[in-house]
Amino acid sequence: MYGMVQQEVWRQRPEEIRQQVAALRLEKTLRADREGRFRLMGDTKWELERYAGLLVKRLRNLDTQDS
Repeated sequence: MYGMVQQEVWRQRPEEIRQQVAALRLEKTLRADREGRFRLMGDTKWELERYAGLLVKRLRNLDTQDS
């Protein structure tokens, strides 16, 4: 009886390891995708803020030239 239980455990262990490795790979892939997306959003935000600042600066210059 004990030998049969031990063999069953030995069969299950490699499957558990495969599942853990697959989960870790998926987690790593999702983390990499998420980091890339946030970096892109940060770059986009910076560009929009830069253009908004340039627009405000030009509008100020127009107001000072009119006065």
